[in-house]
Amino acid sequence: MRASLLYASGDRNPYDGKATGYDAVLERPLIAGAETSYWMHQSMPLGGGPALSMRNGVLASLRTSREHGQSNFVNPGLRLAGIGADLDVTPRLRLIGNLNYLTFDDMAVLAALRNQTFRSKTIGTDISFGLHYRPALTQNVVFNASIAALLPGQGLKDLYGEAADGVLYSVLLNMLLTF
Repeated sequence: MRASLLYASGDRNPYDGKATGYDAVLERPLIAGAETSYWMHQSMPLGGGPALSMRNGVLASLRTSREHGQSNFVNPGLRLAGIGADLDVTPRLRLIGNLNYLTFDDMAVLAALRNQTFRSKTIGTDISFGLHYRPALTQNVVFNASIAALLPGQGLKDLYGEAADGVLYSVLLNMLLTF
């Protein structure tokens, strides 16, 4: 069983010459079910410029690129509260479940960027389930599978319009080989 809390400050005034949002140089989160989470596995593009969040990242940093860009401290920030559990069914098989509630810290940067008003800071609820299978009981061959859903909140619906009207899904299958 695990509980997760994350607070990344957002910039309250994008016009004051002070960048007060939190960002990281290079993210690879291991929190709140990062292996299975929709929010952390999917890039959230804004169209033609910065992305709301990067693939395999948790922060809403409004960066154009993780590898070629630099940290951006003018961003909406993030608040995350979650619970999850890993259940070792056998020594070879682990089941993973997570439930995260996400909101922006401050909408001022997004309001300035998109020239619109927002009714809510709510990103939504991220629900994910996964399995981790090690057929040889080693880390040399590992199969991972997950399904995740993001139930968009009003803040995400205001930001993306009709594209966020329904539930957003993600399915991940991968095999890791280490020799």
